[in-house]
Amino acid sequence: SFAIVHGSTSLPVIAILAGIIILFFYIFKFDKYIIFIPRSVVQGFTLGVAFIIAFGQLDSIFGVTGIEKGESIVDNIALTLSHFAEFRWSVFAIFLGSVLFILLWDHKIKKLPGSIIIAFAGIVGAIILQKTTAPFTLTVLSDKFPDIKPLFFENFYSQFTFDILLSKKIWATAFAVAVIGILETLLSGQIAKQMTKIPFNRTKEVLGLSIANLGSGLMGGIPATAALARTALNIKSGATHRTSGILSALFLAIIVLFLLVFFKMLPMVIIGAILFVVAIRMSEVKHFIKLIYNEKAAFAITTTVAVITVIEDPIAALLVGSFISLLIFVNHVSYGDTEVTLWKDAKLEETLLSPAIAKRDKIESELIVYKITGTLTYINMPAQIDTVNKIVNNKYVIISLRNAFYADSD
Repeated sequence: SFAIVHGSTSLPVIAILAGIIILFFYIFKFDKYIIFIPRSVVQGFTLGVAFIIAFGQLDSIFGVTGIEKGESIVDNIALTLSHFAEFRWSVFAIFLGSVLFILLWDHKIKKLPGSIIIAFAGIVGAIILQKTTAPFTLTVLSDKFPDIKPLFFENFYSQFTFDILLSKKIWATAFAVAVIGILETLLSGQIAKQMTKIPFNRTKEVLGLSIANLGSGLMGGIPATAALARTALNIKSGATHRTSGILSALFLAIIVLFLLVFFKMLPMVIIGAILFVVAIRMSEVKHFIKLIYNEKAAFAITTTVAVITVIEDPIAALLVGSFISLLIFVNHVSYGDTEVTLWKDAKLEETLLSPAIAKRDKIESELIVYKITGTLTYINMPAQIDTVNKIVNNKYVIISLRNAFYADSD
């Protein structure tokens, strides 16, 4: 959204700043703290991004052109819908057909992604339409980005000003890119580990991510990160070594340097269809259905983060989601890990654990053993004191600290 307002030349700056921030994380080993961000928060952010990707294609999906976009995705959606009279339903039909083709192809044929086939078909179709006198036209990539060409450095440095570095917004954006980049990269590595049973070096991944962003930014490129979908697709396609990543980069370089003229003819509606499918796969619908039934708190956090990501910004979403998750965790910890056993005539009558203890107004027995496990801190001490008040009037009370390994000064 920052690039929409300040232009695409801000993207290399964001990439460089993100690379510096990631390098800072690497040097001081701060990346280990990023993985403390709960998965529900990450999934909420991913859902929000999926929504932005999907609804950011409305212009391409309906064949609308010439709309000046702003920074707010919600305002952009409303602006596009206000041009309802200009919608080209024939283009929308192409979009629907392309989405269905990709989904069906990928379901039947695993080795070759359907997006490659539909992209090739779209390019061929656009060239045929251009060479003939057919009344039907399609907006292609070169129509929307007429200046697109394989440039190194020039496009970035010719328009760069140091004033952009004084913007708090660009530093906030770069920090968000850095944090999300590290999260996405480490999650991708974890997914690859689960799929291949081969361990990965988390520290090297973070260093590589920093170098990638610095290199991309200095050459006028956009921020880089590992991608969950691309990692999984790479492995499912038979990749067994990091060479596959190198080959992917080489083929991409060949396309950009020698085949870009051909790819400029890619219809925007096909790009919209491909990105829409990506958004669908990012949303993990089945996972959210499971959360609704099994972890309502996690689902609420995920939904909240997604909404804030869409209507506000990623940093606010991450902070709010992490704070709510922390409060839930602290609330759980506040009960303490305790156990009360009730004895009568030298026989165990009843065992009460932390949640059950909280529900009792008072606890009475001939002999009570109060076991405290784990830590004694200012967080769970009120619950411990409350439990003690429930058992203190009994004649014999034994407090067992055998399994308590830490107590803070509070």
